[in-house]
Amino acid sequence: MKLPYVSNEMTSPGNIPGENSEYDDVWTFDTEYTQELVFVQYLGKSVEFSISMTQKISELQSLIEEKFVIPVADQKLTHLGSPVTSTHSLGDYGIRVGDLLTLTIEFRGQKS
Repeated sequence: MKLPYVSNEMTSPGNIPGENSEYDDVWTFDTEYTQELVFVQYLGKSVEFSISMTQKISELQSLIEEKFVIPVADQKLTHLGSPVTSTHSLGDYGIRVGDLLTLTIEFRGQKS
């Protein structure tokens, strides 16, 4: 796993470190690397997904749909045996970096 890249933000000409520049103490993170990993278990295999704990379960479900080609409407995710709903964030359920969620498929009844 890559660590966030940290850089000193000095975007304006003439901002030289150590010359009391207003930018001397401003540090930024490259957002490309600030994502966190969670694992989704499906059919006995665990697959990692890079997502922020502040993002909604529905965003994780969209990533799952892309990876497994399973429509979001058919996905049922659980964390520690409890179902999670798409309207809450991963953090709302106490999901942490490296946690495992279990994916099961809900087959919809056939329409006659």
